[in-house]
Amino acid sequence: MSTHWPSAPEVIPSFTRVGPKTVLPFHRVVQQDQDDLFLNRIAQRAMSRTGATGSAIALSDGDAVTCWARAGLTAPQLGAEMEPGSGLCARSMSIGKVLVCDDAEMDSRADQEACSHLDIKSIAAVPLHGGGGAVVGVLAVFSTLRCVFDQAATATLEQLSTLIEGAIRAAA
Repeated sequence: MSTHWPSAPEVIPSFTRVGPKTVLPFHRVVQQDQDDLFLNRIAQRAMSRTGATGSAIALSDGDAVTCWARAGLTAPQLGAEMEPGSGLCARSMSIGKVLVCDDAEMDSRADQEACSHLDIKSIAAVPLHGGGGAVVGVLAVFSTLRCVFDQAATATLEQLSTLIEGAIRAAA
């Protein structure tokens, strides 16, 4: 999480491309409508299947990690850039492992300012791997309640992340 992810009071129904950047190879191959639907469905499923109040898919273009799909009220806005090295999502990407935060107010890995702003108490983040195993993004869920994301929730996120990774690899 990052202080660069502002509050999003409305639920945005579909993924939209923000700016001229091309994020990943599959964005050049898959039609925009299919792209929107695919990532939006994954974000919605991540939220509903884990009991989260929000979810986000952030992808790297090499220069920045940007929110490309979201669901719920506790997710960053589309186009929000994640600050490198700040927060649980960035840490998950940097070490390439699933991370869970049960209490964002007490966990030093969480960006307390951003979490407070969005009323986030719990976070689970799963890194997304592209071709060659490099981390190219993160799938994250957020909750306004503490201790929400258990092993079943992280297993669900890992399954959903494989769908995104498969699309990346297939298009590379």
